[in-house]
Amino acid sequence: MAKQLSDNIHEQIKLLCKEGDDLVTRGIYEAAGKKFMSSLLCIPEDRKEYTPAIWVYLAISDANFAQHPCNYKEVHFRMTKSN
Repeated sequence: MAKQLSDNIHEQIKLLCKEGDDLVTRGIYEAAGKKFMSSLLCIPEDRKEYTPAIWVYLAISDANFAQHPCNYKEVHFRMTKSN
């Protein structure tokens, strides 16, 4: 069973993630990633024990992908060509 965060920490995480989401919407991905990382640091060290960490990791990943989109056709072509 996942551990629970205090209401105060949970609200701080939600606020930082909302700010990050707003930055993503405006296309400011690097700053968004920093907001998401700040929210992740609010979660105690054993982060995998807290459900909100999953959502924050996903937000960080999405912001990173938006900042550095991957051309899957090119990756697939390179992988098949090298085999």
